[in-house]
Amino acid sequence: MSDHIPFEIQSEIMKTLPLKSLIRFQSVCKSWKSRIHSSDFIAHYTGQQQHLLVRNFTCH
Repeated sequence: MSDHIPFEIQSEIMKTLPLKSLIRFQSVCKSWKSRIHSSDFIAHYTGQQQHLLVRNFTCH
């Protein structure tokens, strides 16, 4: 992301990205890696959470 985009907006955009992308983006620059690894970012990360369907089957 550009230096012209405010820090807060960059963080909000990153919070919506899939985890796989964030892992790749860590290597872009030190500031992105620091942001991704920050406890605040991790606590508020939403990502594209996958919803799992769980079914219980009983055999008789």
